[in-house]
Amino acid sequence: MKRGDKLIIVRNVDATIIAALTALGITLDADCPYQETRELIDGREARVVTWVLKPASACGRFVTQEMLKAWVDPAFAKNNPELLLHTSSRHSRTSNESNKRQQPNHRSH
Repeated sequence: MKRGDKLIIVRNVDATIIAALTALGITLDADCPYQETRELIDGREARVVTWVLKPASACGRFVTQEMLKAWVDPAFAKNNPELLLHTSSRHSRTSNESNKRQQPNHRSH
């Protein structure tokens, strides 16, 4: 990374979106692609992964921020089927699995 380089920092997202972005040619920062930390969230210790991405694909066709928005937009897949960024069934499954993992685990005492 050089001084003045722009980077996109994304925290606590499903690694599937990171894989999809890299498949489109959006690369992770070479110096610090990700960082895993343990943080207190709502009084509980949680694993947090922070990803560091370039702002666009090497070819310039895909803009990272736009692709992150597209990932959660069901209409995007319908309007851009050639990209196969996500399918409705996988998107729903991934969202549900992610929500389950992020929900706190409450125990009765």
